[in-house]
Amino acid sequence: MYKLHEANSWECLIFVNGTVRNILDLMIHFDTDYLSGAHPKVLERLLVTNSDLTPGYGADAYTQRAKELIRSACGTPDAQV
Repeated sequence: MYKLHEANSWECLIFVNGTVRNILDLMIHFDTDYLSGAHPKVLERLLVTNSDLTPGYGADAYTQRAKELIRSACGTPDAQV
């Protein structure tokens, strides 16, 4: 069932456990990473590493370590990350 709002935006209404719900309320949203500030632990780590001289993305030790952690977490030691 669809319903038009006064602002000409559509919403999709569905039945969930006998209740009418807007499907947009049930969706998981992945927004951009700059909608809010950084976590305090991220800021602390940036202060520690701020003066490190590193090559560009992909060639630095931090990226290499992140790739290792991702492979380990996924159980795919040979994956291209």
